[in-house]
Amino acid sequence: QLSGDPEPSLVPTEVAASPTIPEANVVSIFSESYGTSILTNVNPFWNQSGTVNDMYDITGDGSNLTLVLENFNYQGMDVAATDLSAMDFLHLDVWVPVGTDRMLKVTPINGTADGSQEVLVAVPLTPGGWNSVDLPKSAFTGMTWDNVFQMKFDGQFNADGSANGDGWDVYIDNIFFYREVSTSLVPT
Repeated sequence: QLSGDPEPSLVPTEVAASPTIPEANVVSIFSESYGTSILTNVNPFWNQSGTVNDMYDITGDGSNLTLVLENFNYQGMDVAATDLSAMDFLHLDVWVPVGTDRMLKVTPINGTADGSQEVLVAVPLTPGGWNSVDLPKSAFTGMTWDNVFQMKFDGQFNADGSANGDGWDVYIDNIFFYREVSTSLVPT
């Protein structure tokens, strides 16, 4: 760091970009951009190392709250059991501090015994800025989607995939599933 250069950011200074997917095509887990959410418990406590701050206000004006997974190693969230079979993608916006050399994985958890109930998928991260990530359902190989009732975030990895159970901070906003709509059916 050169003299006079600003200190690298350890917390986000701006909110994640507002999503542009129409609400009719979305099942929201956590986002102030969509009116209805299926999130029922942001911190059911699964013996994880940290806590969840679901009232983190980056701007200080209450206009856009962000989840902070503080001292995070893994985190579960309860959602109303929902059939997500018609959805195509899981979207989330993630911010991690400059200098972070860790890997974040995510999985929905399905409550039926048909197929895989959970499949962890790595979330691409660039530290120091918001990462707007769209994970296709096909990335969750073998997963079934008819009764999703929980979400799990796992951060017990270094960036190279090796194990690391130390806690770290992760900021997450705009967690939702969405479907693409074919424009070929729109009358011209």
